[in-house]
Amino acid sequence: MDNYTISEIKTKIDLVELISEDTPLTQHGHNFVGSHNNKHDSKSGTCLSVDPDAGDGGLYYCFHCGEGGDCFSWVINNRGMAFPEALQYLAQKAGVPLPEMDEETRQEYQRLYNDRRDLPPLLMAAADFYHSQLRGEHYQDMSKRWGLTKETIKRFKIGYAPLDRTLLVKHLGSLGFSRELMAKSGLFWVKNNKLSSIFYGRIIIPYWRNNQIVYMIGRWFPGCPDDEKVKKYQKQLVSKNHPFVSPAISNEYLYGEDSVRGAKELLITEGVADCLMALQAGFNCISPVTVRFRKTDYPKILQLVRRVEQVYICNDQEDNHAGENGALDTAAFLETNGITVRLVTLPRPEGVFKVDLAEYLRDNPVGAFRGLMAGARSCWEIKVDRLSVPANRVEAIRTIQNFVKKDLVNCDSLVANTIIKFNLKQKFNLDSTEVKELLKVRGTAVKEAEKKKEEGEKEDKRTQSDILIELALSAATLFHDEQKEPFARFYVSDHFEIWPVRNKFFKRWLVGKYFETTGKAPNSDAIGQTLGVLEAKAVFEGPEYVLSLRVAEHDGAFWYDLGDEKWRALKITAVGYEIVNNPPIIFRRFKNTAAQVEPVLAMNGIFKLLGFVNLKSGASDGSFGSFENQSSRGEALQRQAFWSLGASGASIYSLRNLKKIQILLLVYLVASYVPGIPHPVVDISGEKGAAKSTFQRILRKLVDPANMEIYTMPTDKNELALNLTTNYFASYDNLDGLSSWQSDMLCGAATGSGVTKRELYSDMEEVILKYRRCICLNGINSVSTRADLLDRGILFKLNRIDPENRIDENEFWTAFEEARPEILGSVFNILSRAMAIFPTVKLNSKPRMADFAKWGYAIGEAMGEGGGQLFLDAYYNNIHQASEEAISSSPVASAVMAFMADKTEWEGTMTSLLRHLDEAANKERINTKAKGWPKAAHILTKRLKLIKSNLADVGIQLEITRKENNLSYAVFRKSTPSKLQKVKSSTMQSNQGFQGRSFEGALELEGSFEYPIDDEGRWE
Repeated sequence: MDNYTISEIKTKIDLVELISEDTPLTQHGHNFVGSHNNKHDSKSGTCLSVDPDAGDGGLYYCFHCGEGGDCFSWVINNRGMAFPEALQYLAQKAGVPLPEMDEETRQEYQRLYNDRRDLPPLLMAAADFYHSQLRGEHYQDMSKRWGLTKETIKRFKIGYAPLDRTLLVKHLGSLGFSRELMAKSGLFWVKNNKLSSIFYGRIIIPYWRNNQIVYMIGRWFPGCPDDEKVKKYQKQLVSKNHPFVSPAISNEYLYGEDSVRGAKELLITEGVADCLMALQAGFNCISPVTVRFRKTDYPKILQLVRRVEQVYICNDQEDNHAGENGALDTAAFLETNGITVRLVTLPRPEGVFKVDLAEYLRDNPVGAFRGLMAGARSCWEIKVDRLSVPANRVEAIRTIQNFVKKDLVNCDSLVANTIIKFNLKQKFNLDSTEVKELLKVRGTAVKEAEKKKEEGEKEDKRTQSDILIELALSAATLFHDEQKEPFARFYVSDHFEIWPVRNKFFKRWLVGKYFETTGKAPNSDAIGQTLGVLEAKAVFEGPEYVLSLRVAEHDGAFWYDLGDEKWRALKITAVGYEIVNNPPIIFRRFKNTAAQVEPVLAMNGIFKLLGFVNLKSGASDGSFGSFENQSSRGEALQRQAFWSLGASGASIYSLRNLKKIQILLLVYLVASYVPGIPHPVVDISGEKGAAKSTFQRILRKLVDPANMEIYTMPTDKNELALNLTTNYFASYDNLDGLSSWQSDMLCGAATGSGVTKRELYSDMEEVILKYRRCICLNGINSVSTRADLLDRGILFKLNRIDPENRIDENEFWTAFEEARPEILGSVFNILSRAMAIFPTVKLNSKPRMADFAKWGYAIGEAMGEGGGQLFLDAYYNNIHQASEEAISSSPVASAVMAFMADKTEWEGTMTSLLRHLDEAANKERINTKAKGWPKAAHILTKRLKLIKSNLADVGIQLEITRKENNLSYAVFRKSTPSKLQKVKSSTMQSNQGFQGRSFEGALELEGSFEYPIDDEGRWE
């Protein structure tokens, strides 16, 4: 990061306003003053001084603790941010663009910024709810068990999570918090887009920092459900293991951090209950998240205690010395870093297994504990006491030497000499000569340690970036995609992964490799320099690969990314499919990509899908029962009426009983795995209770599993473009319409398109987002109203499920998950057969979405001879319905239909036609004042061009010409619908404030086919 950018951020940040967000300031002459109350108390309330004109953007200084600096210093020291996070936060606040940040990264930081703003109020509201659930027995238990008073419980908002795991969702929802924000909070499990509290039947203890709740844990409580009793603590979820949780939720906090501010002495203990009792007793105290400090906590502890004069550690006293061992490790770390530490030993009565601090403070006055603190000893003294004294003098001396070389070598020299001269001398009865020799032994050990350190530094004078670059080039394959974006393929555990060079996963891998090699962490500048070099090598020296999302074609085979942690993929050819452990470089992933289940070989499995949906169809179609109309158990699938037993004993699956819309669904599903072709936009409609969202989730789970399966439609073009880029099966829920730009973008996404925009923080560079996606929409009414989107669509209408036929959602999804592997196995078998058939397919006539139609025919034939024609029949029927939807959605089209009802041909100027259409519209009660009605001839011309193909589908041919007088003319001629439209039309819907009609077409085609399966489920 260049100094100019840093300086610009400082200049644009109002330091007074920034600090006022944390502590009130008042003007005092030129400066502003206030208390540094988020660090320590201030009697005068004016120890903090802010000069808004000093330096680049102002400076602050605290006369009490000596802290000072600029805006970066403030957020780092007072809000706990690391520099990279502080940089992003302040740049966002100042409106200063940062270089080398792609659109995805910018969006990620924007979401993080929003989450840090929005989640604390939610956590506070959740804590208030849990606190309100406390009852008398909870207070009594905490008082009896730990000694906590009601005042302490109220002060720290300790609460209770009720057994009903939906109550918190309802409460937060009533306060206006969105379900999306709730999912990000880490307080809920998310399954099938349903939220359930992770805490139930537990005491809830919030973690505080800067007077905000930042984290929570749930502690076991009597009455906790049996499945929860195995864990003493349940921690709030974090993003590391649960991608739906915001990175703003962290478990890196220590309990009681706020008590360290301005403290002269600090008590460190190993449990939250112990810490609470210490705070209640008036001690400044911190403890880990649960019961043990992690090694990664040590740097944070060191930072907290730097200004503390005396640190005490008091861990549990128990038979196995586990608590004391942990205390010794923590104390030794702090001592070697210049912090004076004393260990408090709790008295443990004879026969008592364990005594902890909470119990001691509960049963004894505070003064008694003060007495124990007065007699606290250093870790070195305790370690000496724990040394055994061998009877053999030689062994005794060897024991002492090992202790000196191992433990005292890193100790302060004065302390080490004192331990040798007094403690060791007394315990081992050393004479003066032996003491002198031990001092020499330590001196020699210290010199050897320093020499080894110097030799290591001389041996490798390479910079951190040099080492990082060498590690990356030796262990990763660098390349770029067709957009010249740099990528790396690298080995993780037992598999390869592919990520952009600037992606955080690659950064973490690189940092991990550096730590494995050097035992140290690289600084951020070295990482930035390294990534810059690797990007250049990937773009200018690396090969180019075309990367795909979820599906791809490579070397004559179709590939499907299973999305699992081992990065496996499915390879499908004309002779079958197989799972490949290390596929070629063809896929990339995004955060929302989730794992697919492994397919199971089952030729008839695809038909099980029909048991989970309730498709609506016309009266002329065949019929069979659906899952919702039968038993509420998964075994209902085995009783569905689309199979029978043949004379030979083989099962015969017949499609003669299937509805056209069901055939269309099965073919669409298989075609969704075909890469490189346009896929129809799925438009799902039905009244409330028709399980539209469930249908979407089913398709998403089968085609493109995701951490977030369904989205709301973005209202920003860049958000929608990013959404389409990062999801192969983009699914949008509960729509009541689409804007023209949304409809246009979805059209482009279905057939293959993209957007270009100026790259962030540059003047001329463009960012190109390209995508060809499967799109799925749902709404109570069909949301595809524009002709161009309907031309690319498949319409699925769902029946409302009767209340008596509804089943428990958990049972439904359990049954589906049992069927999913077999559905997928059948899908990939059919796709394999279709790949063999496809080269021989030649359609006499091709509808719109011709590639899909051709593949659909091959897929139909792969399901059985004659299936291709049945698919075409179903597809054309759907096309006609889509045309009618387009006509019913267009007031102009309906007016043309009414105008031509008694005519076979008409020709005239656009101005004349508009006059005639106005008259026809009035007769048909079409609202000519509506937004969609043209007010001028040139607008009418545009409207007619949009519906020209739809009018042709119902037998009205339109030509638009311009004659010598430079006037536009329209020519209408009625014709017999082509073979593609020989299907029965349905009744048109009324829409946009006008009445529609119904028009009859020719008779529909009929057909059926069947294929045999032998007793083992194999193709005969």
